[in-house]
Amino acid sequence: AQRMRYTQIEQADGCKVIQSRDTENSFFYCDPPYINTNMGFYKWYTEQDFITLLETLAQVKWKFLLSNYPWEILDSYIKKHNRYVKTFDKPLSASHNRKTGKVRRKTEVLVANYPIYRYCYYYIFAYTINNFQNLINTATHLYEYKKNLLL
Repeated sequence: AQRMRYTQIEQADGCKVIQSRDTENSFFYCDPPYINTNMGFYKWYTEQDFITLLETLAQVKWKFLLSNYPWEILDSYIKKHNRYVKTFDKPLSASHNRKTGKVRRKTEVLVANYPIYRYCYYYIFAYTINNFQNLINTATHLYEYKKNLLL
């Protein structure tokens, strides 16, 4: 409970939350639906929604970290705003080739408006948001990430 005292979890339009909570001490972790994939439940999320998120992030007063897969719109944003980027190869946990036994892989991109430290990946990707408890765990780790690495 003590670790969560400065953490806010909101269920609302992400851009509106960012705009209403943006201060010189705010940290936003954004993990929007990945447009260039099979989005399942998030089929309502459009390319324009992603562009609007990028435009909102271009205006934040403090720090943000965005995760996504590489694609042209994101590449243009990175170049235009001179953002920091880390890419890494990760396994797709639920997919593998039954004949070869190999797990399929995908390149993940982290984009930030500050230098991304190599050892921070654990804090961001240690949990997936599948249910409320995982959401709490993720928010807790993000708070610890901000407290320990950004201040």
